Amino acid sequence: MLAVLFLILKIIGIVLLSIIGLLLLIICVLLFVPVRYFAKAYKNDDEKDNYSVCAKITWFLHLVNVRFILPADEKLRVRIAVFKIFPRKEKNSPIENAPQIEDNHIDTDNDDKEPDVEPDNEPETAKTVGAQGHLETEAEPEEPANEDFPYEDQNGSQKDKKKKDKISLKDRFTRFTEGIKKRIDDTRIKFEDIKNNIDGYIDIYNSNEFQSSFALCKKKLLSVLKSILPRKIKGNATFGKEDAPDTVGMVYSLYSVLYPKIGKNLVLTPDFTRDTLCADVVIKGKIRLCVVIFAAVRIYFDKNVKKLLKMLKKEKSNGR
Repeated sequence: MLAVLFLILKIIGIVLLSIIGLLLLIICVLLFVPVRYFAKAYKNDDEKDNYSVCAKITWFLHLVNVRFILPADEKLRVRIAVFKIFPRKEKNSPIENAPQIEDNHIDTDNDDKEPDVEPDNEPETAKTVGAQGHLETEAEPEEPANEDFPYEDQNGSQKDKKKKDKISLKDRFTRFTEGIKKRIDDTRIKFEDIKNNIDGYIDIYNSNEFQSSFALCKKKLLSVLKSILPRKIKGNATFGKEDAPDTVGMVYSLYSVLYPKIGKNLVLTPDFTRDTLCADVVIKGKIRLCVVIFAAVRIYFDKNVKKLLKMLKKEKSNGR
């Protein structure tokens, strides 16, 4: 019995270790196997439509292959191993394949006929039946005749009306002044809150937590960008704009700044006399997921970053 029990436990342990090892292998492959990208662009200035763009993204010995080609009928293609995921082949339905029957015999008799229009119902007057059985129309109620008030009553009502008008004008003026005062007080309180919020954010900016967190984020972001940027850029290009020479100068000044990094492999020639664009460029690079994840984990678990987030949350709650 013990031997059988040990054998069962041994089999269960081997299966569990195999599953754990397989999961670790998958995680390592996802983290450390890079995603490679490749792009090639060609443009000839002699012919306007003579251009081509080809971009590829591959992973794990081309197990995943994404391709983009322009111009082409099938611009985007996604393939996993030997299976095409996108675009999928659409099966022609039997309804689409069925021959279409043209209806040449169309009834035109109904077109000549005018549609029947029902006569509008005339408004019926309300009628009542009299005592002798005759129909009688209901009489509309007559408006009461306006009666003239005595002279003394008119004078009294005019005096009361003037008093009410004086009281209402006074109330309106007091309400208007109180409203202006309230708006001024609300505006002053809002400006004080804004000033306090600005002072609070300035204190956070000058704190050691913000400075250390900013330095850490800057360092990790630069490392991620360094790993993502293409490692190979090769080609030559000619760019010119007759109507906008300042744009050509700005592009060439940017190229001059990046010349120490890309000048040996990429040659840019400016042309200020005519509109032209000729290019033949190849770009290659790779991205490792582990670099991005490790940078995010390092930033998330940093003590200064956590303190900074608490300070910002507290300042936001005070601002509300």
